[in-house]
Amino acid sequence: MPQGRLGRSRAGPVPESGSVTAEFAVSMPAFVLVLVIALSGLAAALDHVRCVDAARLGARALARGDPQASALALAHRAAPDRAVVQVSGTGDLVTVTVQAHRPVLGSGFGWTVTGVATAVREGAVAAVGPGPTWSVPRLGDRETSVT
Repeated sequence: MPQGRLGRSRAGPVPESGSVTAEFAVSMPAFVLVLVIALSGLAAALDHVRCVDAARLGARALARGDPQASALALAHRAAPDRAVVQVSGTGDLVTVTVQAHRPVLGSGFGWTVTGVATAVREGAVAAVGPGPTWSVPRLGDRETSVT
């Protein structure tokens, strides 16, 4: 019987031939699924940043005294597609909330990301007056107490 380079007989089939291909075929869908979920998570993180930016833009515009319609339009332009922008306010504070849903490959499963920003209206800051004053000791000053 002729011998191969490694000293094995070439007469019979190797019993494990093709096992690597079968293992690869089984593991490939799992790898693709993990990759899709990871990329969707990255897209959701980017949408979260866009929601926070849009909420900040809208809150700043309303705090400056811009009309609510223009502040909402500004926030919608900066927000992800199909985002919901809500405005609420109590007294001198204005809050803008931007919420968007990021599905995984068009399925119902996904992430809902939210950005919230609150700002003080400009006229309210002047009405409050100056803030507290702080005294900071210099490095050379030492307090001594005699008891």
